[in-house]
Amino acid sequence: MKKYHFTVLFIIFCIHMILSCQDSLAATEVAAGSCGDNVTWRLTRDGVLRISGEGEITGGTWQQTDVKSKKVIIDEGVTSISGRWIFGDKEIEEITIPNSVTKIGDCVFQGCGVKILMIPDSVIGIGEYAFSKCEKLEQIRLSENLNTISAHMFSSCSRLKKIEVPDSVINIGEGAFSNMDSLEEIVLGGGLQKVGGAIFEKSYRLRKIINHSSVILNIKNTKTAVQKVIWSAGGKRTEVVPGNCVVIGKGKKYKLSYRLNGAKVKGKLPKNYRYGDVVKFPGKVRKKGYIFSGWNVISPENQKKGKKSYGLYRWDDHCELDSVQETCGDKIVTPRFYKIYITKKNKTSVNVKVDIS
Repeated sequence: MKKYHFTVLFIIFCIHMILSCQDSLAATEVAAGSCGDNVTWRLTRDGVLRISGEGEITGGTWQQTDVKSKKVIIDEGVTSISGRWIFGDKEIEEITIPNSVTKIGDCVFQGCGVKILMIPDSVIGIGEYAFSKCEKLEQIRLSENLNTISAHMFSSCSRLKKIEVPDSVINIGEGAFSNMDSLEEIVLGGGLQKVGGAIFEKSYRLRKIINHSSVILNIKNTKTAVQKVIWSAGGKRTEVVPGNCVVIGKGKKYKLSYRLNGAKVKGKLPKNYRYGDVVKFPGKVRKKGYIFSGWNVISPENQKKGKKSYGLYRWDDHCELDSVQETCGDKIVTPRFYKIYITKKNKTSVNVKVDIS
């Protein structure tokens, strides 16, 4: 019995030693250097980049190492972040910004892979394009003392669905929320005084604007495809966002008709869609002797002109039509099949013919 207990304890001890060694190895420094007059950086084997010191971050040389940084921790003491030191670094998924930082410069986090960003209330200024093209960014909390949303600050952030602008913000720059594929809702703070042009340009899925300020926004001039979205305030149609008001948008509605040509479909066929929707068509379609490969889509006008339809290819168990990416309007939808014929067969070769319909 004693021997058994000793064996168990020995195994636990070995596991503990292995885990300790792994932790120690992960925290091993692989490179270090300067990234400002009084600021230094240290990169460990587990991909953690730690920045310490006082003053401004201006850049660094850790990109030249073999280890990719995945997490950035900026220690208290750093007051300003500038330069393109993580520009386009999609490996970086997490960034910690301390309460000592008051300014973030132009393009600092542009194109990086961060998913969640918390900007401390100490930050009063953020530069142009600071978060643009952060295609993985899903959530951001802005400083309650920020005074400006700079030009193109969030442009092309394709996963952000909602943004809340603090009451401290008095100015929003040109194109600040442009080209945001998933943006559905935005809340404008009460302190807003000035808005630049085309702030929502090509953010086609925007459907709700809550305006707590007295500023009036002209939706038509912001190029949000107003001709395909019907906006209303208080139940009345509008092309502006009045002060202290909630404006709701609905995409225009279009019809879908089907020509199945003897095919049998498992699943529900959508009868209509609205601009901005991603329409899903069933992926299980049968026709005797044929193999289903997707759906063909064409407008009634183009069909009359004898033009070719375009295909929606099967992904897993469905096919998708993105109404933002495609030309909107009523559609005729038909299933697409192919059939393989063996036209000649001998000991050395097989000739086949593919019939697509």
